[in-house]
Amino acid sequence: MFQSVIDLLGRLMELCYSTSGSYGLAILIFTVAVKIVFLPLSVWQQKNSIKMVKIQPEVNQIKAQYINDSAKAGEEQLALYKRAGYRPLVGLIPTLIQIPLIIGVISVVYNPLHYLLHIPPTSIEVLHSSLDAFLGTDKLGLAWQIKAIRLLENGELTMAAASAGAPVETLLTALRGFDRTLLGCDLLQIPGFHGMILIYPVLAIVSTLLLCLLQNRANVLQREQKGFGRWGTSLIMILLAAYLSFTVPAAAVLYWTAGNILSIAVMYLMNAAINPHRYIDYPALEKSKKVLEEAQKNKKTRNELKQEAMRSKADYKRFLESAPIKKDIVFYSVRDGFYKYFSDTIEYILDNSDITIHYITSDAEDEVFTKTSGRFIPYYIAGNDLIVLFMKISAKIMVMTMPDLQQFYLKRSIVDKDIDYVYMFHYPLSTTMVLRKGALDYYDTIMCVGKFQFAEIRETEKLYDLPEKKLVASGYGFLEQLQKAFDSAGHREHEQQEILIAPSWNEGNILDSCIYDLLDSLLGKGFKVTVRPHPEYMRRYGSRMQEIINNYIEYKGDDLYFETDFSSSNSLFESDLVISDWSGAAYEFAFVTKRPVLLIDTPMKVNNPEYDRLPVEPLEITLRDQVGKRLTPSDAKNAFKIVCFLLTQKEAYKKIITEIRDRTIANFGNCGKVTGQYLLDELAKHRL
Repeated sequence: MFQSVIDLLGRLMELCYSTSGSYGLAILIFTVAVKIVFLPLSVWQQKNSIKMVKIQPEVNQIKAQYINDSAKAGEEQLALYKRAGYRPLVGLIPTLIQIPLIIGVISVVYNPLHYLLHIPPTSIEVLHSSLDAFLGTDKLGLAWQIKAIRLLENGELTMAAASAGAPVETLLTALRGFDRTLLGCDLLQIPGFHGMILIYPVLAIVSTLLLCLLQNRANVLQREQKGFGRWGTSLIMILLAAYLSFTVPAAAVLYWTAGNILSIAVMYLMNAAINPHRYIDYPALEKSKKVLEEAQKNKKTRNELKQEAMRSKADYKRFLESAPIKKDIVFYSVRDGFYKYFSDTIEYILDNSDITIHYITSDAEDEVFTKTSGRFIPYYIAGNDLIVLFMKISAKIMVMTMPDLQQFYLKRSIVDKDIDYVYMFHYPLSTTMVLRKGALDYYDTIMCVGKFQFAEIRETEKLYDLPEKKLVASGYGFLEQLQKAFDSAGHREHEQQEILIAPSWNEGNILDSCIYDLLDSLLGKGFKVTVRPHPEYMRRYGSRMQEIINNYIEYKGDDLYFETDFSSSNSLFESDLVISDWSGAAYEFAFVTKRPVLLIDTPMKVNNPEYDRLPVEPLEITLRDQVGKRLTPSDAKNAFKIVCFLLTQKEAYKKIITEIRDRTIANFGNCGKVTGQYLLDELAKHRL
């Protein structure tokens, strides 16, 4: 197949030569023709590069978020690439094409008798035999045709070739008409360090250097590379140019040089035709780089990571060796802060049985390691240890809040096929829009927040022809914890009514779209206004938040506060009104305090683009008009009127929101008991 490519290049080179009558011009025309043929590839490469850089802010954010968890960062990046339709390995195609192309061109240059002068194959074979006899087989090499041309022209091979039966006169006539000089140099000559021929290596190296410099400055993808990815590639290209310049004929060196110059032209043509600035948010990209730089400061040292790895291996071994091998029940938490979603259930099980609970966490600093109970055993297991453990685990029941089981690197056990995998929610909303497609497909049992999730899950099973899962109306224990904390804190009327702006962290949220209009509408109107960004927003876009804060440094009023300490949720539940967008905290506030919310219709965060194929509307959309009022970001400047209305209607909304909560959240006040007892009943069945 590769020979077919060489033959095709040879025919194209011959066409260029027969058209121009000059070998040098033929190579230049040939180079232009090749660039034109591969122009669609250049267009595709430009678009693919833009796609990569377009999602780079999200890649940087993922790296920052999981700065000490490379496995999780890799998982999230793969998920992002899948959503964006980006295939990293596809970017290697242009390079893979260039390698056989340059090899093919060199092969054509080494065989001018066949590809340019059209000497019959039988005559070429006879000439090869005579040269073999004249020089010896070990001295022929790939450039034997060029050597034969030299020896024929100076008369050294004439007699040997003639005696072997080669058409010497025909060969000499063809060679006399072979114009192969350019800039006073023979293009079949291998450049050296003396004479005019040295200009070819100089031009090749200089053009390569210029191409690399301009790519680092103007190429949409190359300019974003750092370190070896940027300058290492350039150095390799320059060294390759230097090596080829003194090891192959000047004709191939000329092709290399012309190709570099045309590549520069094509690069700028692509930037003009498909301008990256029309597709890439460069300010957001720069901010994401700063966030990543800040996160790098918190990256654990090699020794710290080594100690954690040793601890993980020790706990992995301890878990597998602990008796019994088949555990009754195992809980898994991705990181610290998730215990609160399990706590009521775990406490009920411990208080009402003799069951030992095994609790695996991938966070070395998880709060669970401060808990002391003989029947509650925590383990720190992360990275590859966790992947292998999931494959080898043996248990009757395994409970998680982690979606996407089997979708990425954490799979169902291949050792124990009878594990009942149970999913518990860590938010009280829809299953169809927030979760990725297929996020719950590999669970056996779903502890549903309410009956509304039954309909969503059953419709999903019908749509994708999935087996039915066991659905349990368990409720939402964390909401009960919030309610207890709110009730125990007592209630008091504020002399100055307090408004909390608590947005989500996804792109286009309140802080990114309308925060200034919102604050301008509310400040100086008798309210105390607190802006509390989502912790993830601070982690990913801390520089953006700082810009907002800086804009109000000279504000003279005493009614504006920025809350960036997330150790307490008091401000959320002490507020008279919450303004949010798509944050679940808005519904938690409404359900706990029975107070209305003002929701800004910023772009929705949709992790499952097929959610609208289901006949069930997501709860976060359905409830928006029921728990308060809505505004578009462009109407945020009119927020004052809506806020005043909502504050005067608190008593009316108290009744409405109570009814909504009672019909939405199952078993409110008894989630831990319902969930715990269900799990105990299932364990009892396993023992029968």
